[in-house]
Order: sequence, then structure tokens, then C-alpha cells
Amino acid sequence: MNAERPTTDHDALLDSLLFKWEEAEQAGHPTSLEELCDGDEGLVVELRRRLEVLRKMDALLEVTTTNHRGDSGWHDLRQPSAPPPDIPGFVMERELGRGGMGVVYAARQTDLNRTVALKIIVAGVYASARERFRFRAEAEAVARLNHPGIVQIFSIGDHEGIPYICLEYIPGGSLGTWMTGQPLPVRVAIRFGQLLATAIGHAHRRGIVHRDLKPANVLLALEEDGSLETCHPKITDFSIARKLDGSQNLTGSGHLVGSPAYMAPEQAIGKQGQIGPATDIHGLGLILFEMLTARTPFVADSEYELLKQLVDEPAPSPSRYRPEVPRWLDEICQRCLAKDPSDRFASAADLANALSSGGWEESLLERRSPARRSRMSRRAAIGMGIAGTFGLATMAYRQSEGFPSRANMAVTAEVEPIRVGVLHSLTGPMAVSEQTAIDGTLLAIDEINQAGGILGRELEPVVEDGRSQPEVFATKARKLIAEDRVDVVFGGWTSASRKAMIPVIDESDHLLVYPVGFEGLEHSPRVLYTGTAPNQEIIPAVEWCYANLRKKRFFLVGSDQVYSHVCNEIIKEEIVDLGGTIVGEEYLPYESTDVTEIVEKIKSSGADVILNTMNTNANVPFFKALRAAGVNSDDVPTLSFSSSPQDLLRLDPDLLSGDYVAASYIQSIDSERNREFLNRLHKRLGNHRIATDVLESAYVGVHLWALAAKEAASVEPSRVRGKLAHQEFDAPGGRVTIADTELNTSKHARVAQFNDQGGLDLVWSSVNPIDPADFPATRTQAQWEAFIGELYRKWGNRWVNAPR
Repeated sequence: MNAERPTTDHDALLDSLLFKWEEAEQAGHPTSLEELCDGDEGLVVELRRRLEVLRKMDALLEVTTTNHRGDSGWHDLRQPSAPPPDIPGFVMERELGRGGMGVVYAARQTDLNRTVALKIIVAGVYASARERFRFRAEAEAVARLNHPGIVQIFSIGDHEGIPYICLEYIPGGSLGTWMTGQPLPVRVAIRFGQLLATAIGHAHRRGIVHRDLKPANVLLALEEDGSLETCHPKITDFSIARKLDGSQNLTGSGHLVGSPAYMAPEQAIGKQGQIGPATDIHGLGLILFEMLTARTPFVADSEYELLKQLVDEPAPSPSRYRPEVPRWLDEICQRCLAKDPSDRFASAADLANALSSGGWEESLLERRSPARRSRMSRRAAIGMGIAGTFGLATMAYRQSEGFPSRANMAVTAEVEPIRVGVLHSLTGPMAVSEQTAIDGTLLAIDEINQAGGILGRELEPVVEDGRSQPEVFATKARKLIAEDRVDVVFGGWTSASRKAMIPVIDESDHLLVYPVGFEGLEHSPRVLYTGTAPNQEIIPAVEWCYANLRKKRFFLVGSDQVYSHVCNEIIKEEIVDLGGTIVGEEYLPYESTDVTEIVEKIKSSGADVILNTMNTNANVPFFKALRAAGVNSDDVPTLSFSSSPQDLLRLDPDLLSGDYVAASYIQSIDSERNREFLNRLHKRLGNHRIATDVLESAYVGVHLWALAAKEAASVEPSRVRGKLAHQEFDAPGGRVTIADTELNTSKHARVAQFNDQGGLDLVWSSVNPIDPADFPATRTQAQWEAFIGELYRKWGNRWVNAPR
């Protein structure tokens, strides 16, 4: 192969037609050459000639493959353990990475004595003509580009019929590897975004669209100091690129190509005609979003749900997950991530300019309210924390880079904001569920700030990621209190995460506001529980199920952790008292989603109802497996107690239609207060956002804390705790009151049914709010404490039954 070989437009057209023909053949819908060439006899003749050559080549390749299958010089590179092949002129050193098309090795180029990256087609001698075509197309695409922000191609070659590409070696690893669950400093994210946009602009001007931009395809060229501040990002992997003139389309029409989490909407729905420079603008927006938040805008338990979100749901603002991100950067991200390609930046150069100017232009300032501008000024003066400090440090950086100054904005440090901790899982198996708690918390904080804050000071959320691990929750709670100096911590979902935080809260004499229904058997004077205790949700719902559904054979399924075990113990005693029968009790390992065995046991148990206390991302595969096994809601309905099944409302309605959920709040509650709440929620997050039980509970918790702080005329935790008892709040789900002696809330019990339209219909509600009871009356407090203590000891002094 020769990197300099010219490719005429006519050649490219024939290549494209040939590829389309092969696609149709492989899809089982063969087409005639006459139809493919739209009756152009000259093209038909040339294409038929190329097909004959291709068939002969395939036959020759099959002979070559057969000859080499036992040859130690060539291995099937599709196997990760396969040793690299020997290629003359190169000494293979180690594998750097692999994808669907190629394997990349670090290699020493012997004639120039330099380290290079050698990309070899992954199928080796087993590669089809189609794979070879795509591999060659990538080489041709990269060869057209010459920019310091794009990994350079040195040469193209082949050995014994196997093509390879010799590329610039970048020793710093990928951007995705560097982030490892942590966001980048804002100034670094801005700089990287600008440099990447400039590089992609170069590709677009030369007629190439990348189509698969993501952190894994950005390599970091480090300087001697090894710092992100000085390194240069370089774009790599043009394996699914296309030419803007339409002469080369490396995929068939309507096919999904790319990484689902990083697709643009037009890619997700297969609109090939819309794919162009705006698709890469969307990709740059995704990279910028992830650099700022350490997550993608959309997170889901299935590819179907993910693609549905990509197409239907507006992208969130980075500041939702990292409140310190300035508004102008939110606006840039959201413009990049617009659903309609025409609503994005007109070019990559425009995006680069927007990032370099920084958004502090007067036009953006004018769109902010005076109160917002004042708050931004105060934040600049005190220096907001984000992987260090932002604010003054960023101002100095921006001015040193020639960005517009903010001299026209009054900077004052007279009133310092009240820092509050928001600690939930942004990553890990609980991330999808816990996002609802974050949404409710930040909505309430925003409402309080719009109303003037507390004691004349605004609330400044400091968001931390518990990573779905109890020990991380404890570490991050300590950081929020000791380093960030927050005045309250709003957070936790699983009981294991709550119990891990309580010793930290106790030793610092602080305050935790916990928003999720829990198993009880606990009373901490430094925790405000705004979720339900078992007597407020589980027991009333089981009684309703027995009396109204007339179900008597119960199968209990839960996660193998303290919440499910305690709840099921309470449920079993209640069912015995009612006269029902327990026909099965199973627990899924905490981070597992393999529900096959549990579903089989349910199917063979003779159960007529399932009581579900799982509160992990296993709920999605669980309901799918039930339906696949023929367990339907007409015969064996499921009643779920964890709030996480409500997240399934975003999936196919048929999945859940007819099943039930117990909760204190249901979105369909018909009240003026709830309609006002939903209007504010949807205005902030979009009409697609479902108001779940935990979202409302987290929202209520912030307002109850604020009422106590105002009454105490202080945000000091011990003084606020002294004013929490008797506080009342007109919540969306009804009036909520904090108990006299315990920091639990009185709440309604409700049961709702999933409908076939993708919503929840309220089917039962308690007449009045139910006061909380930490310990069910079926046993003494000492007996319950002994029961839960034994679980803790049996699990190696942990609240989750999982290997360390």
C-alpha cells in the first residue's frame, strides 16, 4: 500500500458502491448492480469487474489464511492473549489498546530508532474484504490531516497481506484513563476543549468527520513536568470517519456506528444524511461535559434506555453535578448537545472561539439577573472549590491567556455563602437511582437562593461522589465536614452508605439529612430521616396487598444487604399475622445483575405475588427476566418498596404495566401544591423528568433544614438540630412534620400501579400522615437490635454481604 496513492472521485464512488453492495449481501437483502448504479451501464460494467477482482482476492486470502493458521508468525489477534505478529522493520514492545477494528502496539521502528504506535487490523489473516476496506479508509482519512492536535500517520504498509498503519506514539495515555472517575480542573477542561475543537475544525476543513469522539479517543502528549496543565490533547482513531463529500461512507445506511454513550441523536436514530460536522460538535460537547463532571450526560441500565434518552431527553447542565461550573460554560455545553444539529455551533471554530472568549461577554452578563450577577461576583471573590479552587485562580489564568477581564463586575466578599454538602453516587451501580436525590436537593437549594437564601446568605452546594461504595461515603463525608467546612450533609441512598456516614457525623457533632425510605431499627440524634420507616410504607402496603389483591402466597426478593434483610424480616412477621404464606426468599449479591436463578425459583414457587426490596440497578434486568420467563403482572404482580423501580418508567411501559410500587409520594397526586412543584421541576430539568418518591423526599429535607436554620438564626449543626423538632412543611405529597423526640417525619402511605402509558396511577393512600416508629412492635427493641447486630457480625462487620 502507498500512502500517497491518489484516490479520484470516481474511484471513491466505486468503492462506496462496492461497499453498499457487500452490506446488502451481508444483511440478507441482495440488490442488483443495475439497481445499485441507478441504471448507469458504465458503472455497472466497472463495478462488476471490481467484484470479480474482489472475489479472486478473497479466494487468495482464504488460501493465505489456510497456510498461516498453523504458522507461529501470525496469530488470531482477536484473542487478547495472542502475541503480536512479527513485522519487518519493527520490534513489538507491548499492546497499547484494542477496538473493534484494530490492535495498537508500541513498537520500535528500527531504521529510525524511534517508538511508534503500530495499528494492525484485529482479525489479522482472518480479515474480510470489508474490514480491509474500512482499515484502508481510516489510513486514507488520517493521511489527509496534518495538525498538532491530531495523531499523525507516518506510513501505511502490509506484511503477508495484512495491512498496518504506523502512527505517532503518544506516551501519556488517553483522556479517559486520566480522569478515572474524577473531573478535571475547570481551566484544564476549557483549554482541552478549545484545543480539540481547533483540531476537529482542521479535519472538517479537509472534508473528514470523525463520528466517534470520546475521551478514550483523545491521547495526552505530556511535557517533561507530566502535568495536565501543560500537556497537549491529540485526537486519534478515525476508524469510522466519513468524507464530507459523501464519496466514502464506511457504514451502511441506517446502521448504528460508534459508542452508544457518545452518540449524537442523528447517529442513534440512524439518520445518515444528517451526520456531518455538527455530529462532531456534539461529540466535543460530550467530552467537555465529561471533563467537567466525570460522567456522561445520560446514564442508563440498558442500551435501549440510553439511546432513548439520547434522542428524547434534553442534556443536563454540567453545573447540576458540579455547581461550581459557571453559567457560560453550561450554555456552551448545552448548545453543543442540542438535539437538532442546526441548533449547535455552526463550526468547530465557533466553538473554539466561544471557549477562548470564556463567555464573560456583556451579552451573557445581561442575560443573568442582578441577583445572579451579584452571587457570581461573591463567588469569584472567595474562590469556589473544585479540585482545588476556582474563581480567583481561574480569573488569573483567564487574564494570563488574554481572556476578557471582569473589571466591569463588582467584586465583594462581604457575604460568604453557606456551604452545604451533597453526597450521592455519581458513578457505580447506584448512580442512576441516586440522580433523583441530587435533582431534588439542588432544586430546593435553587428555590431557597431565589427567595433570598438563609439569613441573607445564599446556599452553595458542594457535590461529592460516593461511588456506590459505603467506605467512600464515609471518606467523602469526612472531607465535606473537615476540608470543605459544610454546615450540613444531604446524602446517602443505601442503608450501608448511611450507616457508614453516621460515625463520621457523630464524631464531628454534625448533621446528616437522609432522604430514602429505610429499614428502621436505628435512631441517631444527628440524622434527619425524611424517607419512610417500615410502619409508614412497608407494613401498610403489605396489608393493602393482602386485603385488596387477595394475594396469600408471597415470594420475597431483595439485595443482599441490611435494608432488604431487615425489611423482609418485618414483612414475614406481618404476613404470618395476616394468615399468608412465604413461598420463597432470595437475595441478589449487592453488585450483581444476574437474576436468572431467582426468576426461575419465583416461577416454580407457586407464588401469586412478589415483594421486591432490591435497591440497586438489578431492577431493570429483574423485570425484563420476569417477562421473558412468562411471569406477568396479571397472574403474579410485583410490589416494590425501593424507590429505584420508578426509574424504570423511562423504559418500555409494557415492562411494568400492572405492577405496583409503595411510596409516600406519587407524581400523579392531584393537588395545587404538587402541580406547582412539578412545574418548577420540569422548568429546571425538562418535562421528561419523573418526580420520584426520593426526589420529593430530598427536596423536602432541604426545606425542613432551612426552616430550622432560620428559626435558630444559625447554620451551626447543633443549633439547627435543636430547632428541627415540630418543623412542618407543605410538601408536594402533603404536609410533613418532624416528630417530637426523633428526627423522623410523618408521611402518608401510598400504593400506585404502573400503567401502559409509562406512568403511575395512585390506587390507595392513607387518610392521614403516619407517625414513624423505629422498632416494630412485634419484638422488643433489644430483640431487634440483637437481630441486626448478628447480621453485621455475620457479614464481617459490614452492612453488605459481599466479599471485601
